[in-house]
Amino acid sequence: MKLTAVARVLDTFPPKVRDRASVIVSDFIIAEMSLARACKLPVGTFELLNLIWTRSHRDKKSSAWTVAKLLQTQVHYYRWQFNQALIQAARRGDLIMVRWVLAHFRHCHITKDGSKKRLDEDNWAFSKCWTQPKSTEESNGVMKT
Repeated sequence: MKLTAVARVLDTFPPKVRDRASVIVSDFIIAEMSLARACKLPVGTFELLNLIWTRSHRDKKSSAWTVAKLLQTQVHYYRWQFNQALIQAARRGDLIMVRWVLAHFRHCHITKDGSKKRLDEDNWAFSKCWTQPKSTEESNGVMKT
């Protein structure tokens, strides 16, 4: 998977070189980028979010350590990224990005005392996006899985 901006920059290269180079450069650009950081960027795109998400699944199988690998192997980091990405998307006022986060983090929920309160404090108006936990059991953290 590659970023369109990278592919456009490398447009003058021969196709064989361009395709391979754009994947390598895209991978390098997002090497240490979290989903929350991608949501915070003013030019955050779904292409970027999808690239980071795809890389996290790819790196999960690798023996090497990467930030992306943490997303699929460490439950606390997974929950924290859900929380942070959701807050950043909400601060942008981007309902579509909020839905992307909710769709990709299906096992995380917003609790009344956690993210919802924090997002309300940021005057966020997209209350239709809230997913409520199915159980009444309260967690110490913001999310439940």
